[in-house]
Amino acid sequence: MTKKPLDVSETDLHWLAGLVEGEAWFTDNGPRVCISMKDLDVMQRVAGLFESNLSIRGAGGGKFNLGQVSTSAGKLWVKKLYPLLGARRQARIRDFWPEVV
Repeated sequence: MTKKPLDVSETDLHWLAGLVEGEAWFTDNGPRVCISMKDLDVMQRVAGLFESNLSIRGAGGGKFNLGQVSTSAGKLWVKKLYPLLGARRQARIRDFWPEVV
């Protein structure tokens, strides 16, 4: 069975909403949802959910410094995550991509 884009479990969707709420930013270069952090396991999980590549920067001596994941399916992800996000993040999305909501 082939997985459809954005076809994630409710658990993964809620986990991702919490991460987006605290760590993500949006850009209209794509448009994209972007997340950067130092937790490799978290970034690998996000990359898997976004079906995206994980970009690792500043890794030296076998240590992970910073990873970034972004998805070009940003508007689709925002539409799916929107009802799970807080008021401040929802307002930012409405300002940024009013056509999504």
